[in-house]
Amino acid sequence: MPFPPSRLTALLLVAGLSVVEVGLLDGSIRSGSRVAMAQQAISLDIRRRQGGVEVVVQGVGAQPVLQQRLNGQVWEGRLQTKGARGLPEGLQQLSDLAVGLRRVTISGSGNEFNLRVIHEEGQVLREPVVSADGRNLILQFPGLVAGPMLQTGRLDFNTPGVVP
Repeated sequence: MPFPPSRLTALLLVAGLSVVEVGLLDGSIRSGSRVAMAQQAISLDIRRRQGGVEVVVQGVGAQPVLQQRLNGQVWEGRLQTKGARGLPEGLQQLSDLAVGLRRVTISGSGNEFNLRVIHEEGQVLREPVVSADGRNLILQFPGLVAGPMLQTGRLDFNTPGVVP
C-alpha cells in the first residue's frame, strides 16, 4: 500500500534529520576525542603508603624530565613532558597537614610545568626519590611518614564476626 505524499515526505524528513544528527554527533565526538588526546590533563595526588608519603603527578606520559632543587626548605621542580599537557584550572594545589605537607602546587602549560612542595613546621624536607611508571611521575619524600589512618565502620552485633 503506497503512502500518501504528505506522510512519505514527513517520514523521509525525520529519517534524513536523524542521519544528519548522528553524523554531526559522531563528528563532534571524534573532534573532541582528538582534542583530549592532543592535550591530556595533569593532576596532583598525595598517597599515603606504609613506607611513607608519595606526591604523584598524574598524566605526565612517558619519559618526563625533571630538574629539581631544594631552595631553603622548599623543594622546587621543573617538569618537561613529551607532547602538550594541560592543567584543568591553570594551577592545582593540595595539602595534607597530617603527613607534613603544607602545600604542593603545580603550574604551567604546554610541556613545561613548575612544582613546589612546602613542608609543615617541624618537618625536614629532603630531595625525593623520583620514579615514573609510563603515565605518572612519583616523588617519594624520605622523612615524611604517614601517621595512622583512622578507620570507621558500622558494627553489627547481630552477626558474628571479627572486628579488626
